[in-house]
Amino acid sequence: MISSLKTVGEYATEQDSEAALDMLLAGVDHFFKVAREVNGHFWSSRRGHQKVRADRILWPKKPLLDLGWNYGVSAVEIKKSGHAAGDALNQACDYMDAVFQLPDSGVRFTLNQAFLFPGFEECGGTVSSLMAASRIGVAREDRHGRLTLSLNSSSMLSFLSYGEKVGWRVGHNANLKCGWKVGSR
Repeated sequence: MISSLKTVGEYATEQDSEAALDMLLAGVDHFFKVAREVNGHFWSSRRGHQKVRADRILWPKKPLLDLGWNYGVSAVEIKKSGHAAGDALNQACDYMDAVFQLPDSGVRFTLNQAFLFPGFEECGGTVSSLMAASRIGVAREDRHGRLTLSLNSSSMLSFLSYGEKVGWRVGHNANLKCGWKVGSR
């Protein structure tokens, strides 16, 4: 049930979560240009002229594109541990309905997906389906202290170290195409 779903981890404050995420993002600074607290506005007339602010924007750089990243720009919504998932999911949905503008260039853009940090335990059913349809995933720290990004229970970005296969991997399975369908499903 969504009312009992809460963010995981041991981050007492949102500032603790921000510091942890920023350390993880520093480990992939060759893959993403990271912008903090980027302003946007809703593009839908039903929302009026309300504004939003994404905690982090992840703009892919060439090395990530060369690995096969074709998922565009992402946002991350940051919460403290133990925070109700419903609020975080609603904010991530708001991000997906907004147009953002990079402060240094004036470039306007929409998002391809949004991630929650620290995320929450795997969920299923309706919540999982709505997250997939809205392209909302989770950002986590793996057991080696590296960033992982997942969407629809599938890895989008992870570090692999199996035998000779060592290095960053961009996922490309069918689950990652979620949220791109329209009409009857």
